[in-house]
Amino acid sequence: MTKAEMFAQFWLEYPRRDGRKIGRGKCLAWFNKNVRDDDIFNLIMKGLNVENRLRGQAQGHNRFFPAPCDPIRFLKEKRYEDYTDEDVDSLFPEEPTRTESFKDEYSQHRAKETK
Repeated sequence: MTKAEMFAQFWLEYPRRDGRKIGRGKCLAWFNKNVRDDDIFNLIMKGLNVENRLRGQAQGHNRFFPAPCDPIRFLKEKRYEDYTDEDVDSLFPEEPTRTESFKDEYSQHRAKETK
């Protein structure tokens, strides 16, 4: 895979913040300078995928997860190394949260009241 293809894939998968992405030129320059092989690219993409999964899980559990930073900051500060696959499982377990169980109890209570 060429650097141009790698960058295109990264740019496509990086989430938008407030409906837009900025800094494409700076990111491309960083990519050309720092991504020397597939190993670095794979590390970046794995970190990006884990962060996107965490963001989706947080929304599903009604919890806060910070908005994505600018793509150049993600690359320069090596934020792709911040989270691992284990973080997804440990931060957002599959059992319902207390808020979800409370909502279920409340809806059952309301259903009994209306009958």
